[in-house]
Amino acid sequence: MMSVNVGSTVTLAGTIGASVIATRWYQIGGPTVTLSDPSALTATFTAPNYASDAQRNVVLELHGTDGTRVETDVVVI
Repeated sequence: MMSVNVGSTVTLAGTIGASVIATRWYQIGGPTVTLSDPSALTATFTAPNYASDAQRNVVLELHGTDGTRVETDVVVI
């Protein structure tokens, strides 16, 4: 898990294998954020305010596909 200050810019920097032809970030938990480019390996968003400690973690999942199968990884911020 990575900690950041509310209002700061968060940079997501994914890595993929050589055979991956497409990627996409999906938000799967936490307060809603807007990604600069969800289909880029490197995307940014502004760390949001949160209503309670239970809702403070932004959870994102990176999907990478080679056209046949999908690999995923999760990051919690």
